[in-house]
Amino acid sequence: MAQLAFPFQFALLMGVLLPLCLGLARLIDRVVDNASTRFNPVPKVPPKTVGRGEPAEPGTRVGS
Repeated sequence: MAQLAFPFQFALLMGVLLPLCLGLARLIDRVVDNASTRFNPVPKVPPKTVGRGEPAEPGTRVGS
């Protein structure tokens, strides 16, 4: 590889390193996403919706 011209070295390096870096970034993203879900789970009860008979939160404006 050291005997190739610089543009070919660069293309070969990017062809190998770019997919590796993207794969590593995707793996890190999934690990962090799973860890954050484990430590801060999504509540199983859906939040109340305003406008179906439930009272609005204090300080919110309903209607126009």
